[in-house]
Amino acid sequence: MIEKAAWYCHTTLQRQLQFTHYNPVEWAINAATLSQYYITEKRYMEGRLCLAASNVIFNQAGAVSSESAAEESEEERDRRDQLQQKKAEIARCWIKYCLNLLQDSRKLLEVPEVDLGLFDTLRVR
Repeated sequence: MIEKAAWYCHTTLQRQLQFTHYNPVEWAINAATLSQYYITEKRYMEGRLCLAASNVIFNQAGAVSSESAAEESEEERDRRDQLQQKKAEIARCWIKYCLNLLQDSRKLLEVPEVDLGLFDTLRVR
C-alpha cells in the first residue's frame, strides 16, 4: 500500500517536470520527502536520485541576495527566510540518507559471513 503511494508520488513528480507545471520549492520538498521512503526501504540509489533532483530543482527557485538585506521589504525577508528553511529541510534529508547508508553498511560488515551480493544493494554509483 505504501509502495503504491510512493509510486504515485514519483509519477506525479515526473509529470510535473515533464509538463513544467510546478512550484520549484514545493517540488523539491516533495522529492526530498519521497527520498525518505526509499531510504527506509534500503533503496539508496532511488533515494539519492530524489535528493539530487531536489537540489537541482530547488536552485531554480532562486534566492534573494543577502547583500541587499538592508533594503529589502519585509515580504522579501520572509521569502528569503522560507527559502533558507526549505533548504535546511533538504539538507536534513541528505544527512538522514548518509546516516542510514553508513549504519546499514556497518551492519553488513558486522555479520561474520557476509554474502557479498548484499553489498550490491548498498553500492553508491
